[in-house]
Amino acid sequence: MPATGASDVFRENLAIILKEQGVSMSELARRIGTAQANISRIIHGKEQVTIDRAQRIAEALDVSLREILTEREISA
Repeated sequence: MPATGASDVFRENLAIILKEQGVSMSELARRIGTAQANISRIIHGKEQVTIDRAQRIAEALDVSLREILTEREISA
């Protein structure tokens, strides 16, 4: 199902990037100084992410905020 808004795109891309990099939610949480449950709630759409937290997540994953917020092409 395609993303419908910026928060959907962020969540989907975050999950993809974590998988691509082999980084667990626990590891990301450790890197940004939060609980793993907070990362889980973000990915599952139960918690909105602030722009500041989104930037910290991007930095922790060594990607640009733009990369996490840009809808990816669906490959066939």
